[in-house]
Amino acid sequence: MIKDIFKGLLKLTIFVFLVLIMALFLSKVLRPDRLDEDNNTKDKVLGFYNLKKNSMDVIFLGSSHIYYGVNPAIINEKTDLNSYIFSGECQPIEVSYYFLKEAIKYQSPKLVVLDVFGLSDSINFCKTEGIYRVNLENLKTSEVKIEAFNNLFNKEDILYNIFDVSLYHNRWYELYGKDILKKEVKHNFGYTLGKNYSLNIVNFDNLYNGEIKEVNLDYLNKIKKLCDENNIELLLIKTPFYLSEDDAKIFTFIQKNTKYNFIDFNLIKNDIGYVFDIDGDIWHANMYGATKISEYLSTYINENYNIDKSSDVYDEEYHKMIIDMKKEKFKRIWDVDTLLEQIKKDDHILFMNYNFFEGSLLSAQDKHKLNNIGYDFYNHPKEKAIIKVEDGKVEAYYSYDYFSKDFYLGDNVFKVESNGYMWKNGVGLNIANNYACISVVDKKTYEVLDSFCMDTEGSLYIHRDQLEDK
Repeated sequence: MIKDIFKGLLKLTIFVFLVLIMALFLSKVLRPDRLDEDNNTKDKVLGFYNLKKNSMDVIFLGSSHIYYGVNPAIINEKTDLNSYIFSGECQPIEVSYYFLKEAIKYQSPKLVVLDVFGLSDSINFCKTEGIYRVNLENLKTSEVKIEAFNNLFNKEDILYNIFDVSLYHNRWYELYGKDILKKEVKHNFGYTLGKNYSLNIVNFDNLYNGEIKEVNLDYLNKIKKLCDENNIELLLIKTPFYLSEDDAKIFTFIQKNTKYNFIDFNLIKNDIGYVFDIDGDIWHANMYGATKISEYLSTYINENYNIDKSSDVYDEEYHKMIIDMKKEKFKRIWDVDTLLEQIKKDDHILFMNYNFFEGSLLSAQDKHKLNNIGYDFYNHPKEKAIIKVEDGKVEAYYSYDYFSKDFYLGDNVFKVESNGYMWKNGVGLNIANNYACISVVDKKTYEVLDSFCMDTEGSLYIHRDQLEDK
């Protein structure tokens, strides 16, 4: 009798266990991607779990303000430290607290940087179950997630929230194989490369004394306590956005009435050259603004914290992010003077050609601009040219007739033709005829950052057209 009861209980336990496992699996499969790929909180959370254990030196917390405003690749380039932006859309301070609790289960950061938009008055419209869910639902099912749902949602709905298969059950007809199979998570260490610009130049109100909401201050103090218990430094920052008077009061309160280290970029935006109509919109930084913020922050970290790097395992991935950012920046430059200055500034290798023809009408001023980057129109005014520039050294070849040159960088072959065409490993970089063309190559990876041509039949102007594979 007792044996039969025991067997029955064992079978029931196994059945319940399998049901729970299936519910968790279906919840994960049915759970939707909330936003576009670059801005997807789901990928940012899952990307964090894909990190090697204890490989991060700095963890960034906060809302979209932080994942647009700080670029971990620049932090790595300037400080040699590994960092990840473990954040979410419209994230309130109470959610950041649980994200930190989850983060220290997998990483041992020496510094946590918290963007304090989650303490602002503007965050109130984010304090909804929908926003809580977007941020928390992709955390692993553990005591942290259960605690967060228990404290932030109705307690009687705890199972409904943890096993959210019932919430998304009507997505069955939307599913594809990619939803079931494990997909590659593109997290960019939590960063979203912003391309946004403001439509209007904005001016800040004066700052006022004010007080922070008690519940928000409680969670901030909880974050500080958790950091102290784990020997982690805490730095507060606020990326630039258009402050309301109420928000200004709260940040002034933090600055004047707490002992937290706090960098308010709203106060030093002029010092770092941050301009809203250039470096972002009134809410988020774009890649230019994030560069300025990240470079300042890197200097601050170097000067104020003594952090030993935990691992170099992600150095190549960080550098790839730098390359992607540079490519995006180049794509946006259409002014000749700005572009020629940019290719001289950074650590580049330049491949250049010039296809002279009798109809060339370059002005003396334009010839001077091109001579400054390696062309020589004074000594070779009517010759075709192929030129390589590296570390300020010019390697130039000239002829009155068509010719070509192969240049070898690592395992890559760059073929440059005097008639304007350029190739990398058989892939055409540009379409050209009677033009001066330039390919900009990253010196470390030999990635092509930009390839463009300049019309020489009048005033210089830029065009970019890629040739088919050879």
